[in-house]
Amino acid sequence: MSEANPSLPTESAARAAAARHELTPRMPAFLADLETLVNLDSGTYDRDDVERVSAWVKARCAGWGAELDEHPGGDFADSFAATLHGQGRTRIALVAHLDTVFPHGTAAARPFRIEGDRALGPGTCDMKAGLLAAIYAVEALRSGGFDGFGRLRLICTTDEEVGAPSSRDFLERQAAGADAMLVLEAGRENGDIVGQRRGGGFFRLEVTGRSAHAGVEPEKGRSAALTLSRQVVALHALTDLAAGNTINVGTLRAGSRPNVVPDHAVAEVDVRANTTDDMAALLARAEAALAREALEGTNYTWTPTQFRPPWEANGARCCSGARFDRTPGRRAAVVASPRRNAHRIRRSIGTVGRAGAHRRRRSRLRRANRRYWRHLGRQFHGRARPPHTGRPGAGGRPRPRAAGIRRHLLDRAAHSAARRSHRGHRRGVSETGVSTLRFGAGNT
Repeated sequence: MSEANPSLPTESAARAAAARHELTPRMPAFLADLETLVNLDSGTYDRDDVERVSAWVKARCAGWGAELDEHPGGDFADSFAATLHGQGRTRIALVAHLDTVFPHGTAAARPFRIEGDRALGPGTCDMKAGLLAAIYAVEALRSGGFDGFGRLRLICTTDEEVGAPSSRDFLERQAAGADAMLVLEAGRENGDIVGQRRGGGFFRLEVTGRSAHAGVEPEKGRSAALTLSRQVVALHALTDLAAGNTINVGTLRAGSRPNVVPDHAVAEVDVRANTTDDMAALLARAEAALAREALEGTNYTWTPTQFRPPWEANGARCCSGARFDRTPGRRAAVVASPRRNAHRIRRSIGTVGRAGAHRRRRSRLRRANRRYWRHLGRQFHGRARPPHTGRPGAGGRPRPRAAGIRRHLLDRAAHSAARRSHRGHRRGVSETGVSTLRFGAGNT
C-alpha cells in the first residue's frame, strides 16, 4: 500500500490511514477471494457461469445489510445494485461488471496464479480485481464505523463486454443523481486514473452492385467488392493518430466465386474520436469519402450498429489528489468560466506576436465559452437563466432564488470581463483565453 497522500485534507487523510490499517492485514484474504472469483468462469453468453459469480457477490453484499435491486437480463444473467444508506449527503456509485470475454472452460485451462508481484488469470484485470477492491473498500469503511455518505451504491452489470444491451437502462437509472461515480476497471499500467474516454462506434458498410460472369461478360457487372475496396482505403486515410481519431475496418466479406463479379460486399468498421466535435467531424469526412469512392452502378449503406459518445473531462477536481496521465496528444474539454478561459489562453498559446495565435485564441475562446454557458444552463435545469421561486417580485416578475441569481450574476460579470478583455486583445492586448489542456491518451 502506498503512503498517505499529503494533498488530502486532514480528516480524509486520517480516514485513509485507518482504511489502510484495516486492509493491509487482509491482503492474503483478498488474494484468496480473487482466486475464487477468477477460477469461476463468467463469459458473457454463459448465463449460468455469470450467475454463479453474481451469487458470490450478492452473498458478500448481504453481509453489509445492503438493499438489493435486481434487473432481469433476458438472455444474459441478471444485473443488480447493492445500496447502503448513511448519515451524510454525498451519493456515490461504484460501477463494476461481472462478465468476461472468456468462454466456459478457460479458468480450468489456465487458473489463477501469482508470478512475482503479478496476479494472472482470465478476468483478473478486467475486472474481477476491481470488483473485489470495491467490496473490500466498503467493508473497510463499515469496519471503521464510517457512515458519512448519503448513499453508497455498488452497481454490477453482466453484459458489459458486449455493449450492455440488457443492463444499460438499469445502469443509467441506478447511477442517476450520483455526486460521484467510480468505474472500477483497471486504469493505466503505471497506476494513472482514467478521467476521459474516447467515443467510439461500430458501423456496417454494405455495398450492392450487379453480378456478371467474369469470363464471358465482365463489362455488364458492377463490382461491389471494388467499390468497398476503394472505400476501405479512403476510410483508413482519415486516421489521425496524433489527434486520437481512428478508423479501422475490421472485417471484409465479398463475393461467392472467383469467376463471378460480386454484387454484394460488407465491412464492419470501428470509429473512435476524443471529443463530440471531433467525432462529428470525423463522421462527416467518412461519409464524404464513401460517397466520393462509390463507383457508378453500385450503392451502399452506412449504418451504426453500436455507438458510445465521447466521455469528455468535465473539469471536476479529483478529491483524492490522484495522479493523471498527461501523455501529449490529447485535449480534454474543461468547463471553466470565461475569466478562467482568458487566463488559460495566455499559458496555452502565448502572446499575440506568434503567427496565427490571434485567430486560434479567438476561436478557442468562443468554443470554450459556449461550452461553459451550456454547462451553466444544465445547472439551471436546462435553462440559461437562474430558476425562480414563482413568487412575484418588483414589476410582477418572479423573484429568483438568492443564491442562484447571485451566482448567475457573478458569472455574467466574469463573462463581460472576458468579452472586454477580448475586445482589448483585438486592439493588441493579450488577455483572451481557452479552456483546453493537454492530457494523456484516453485520460485526464
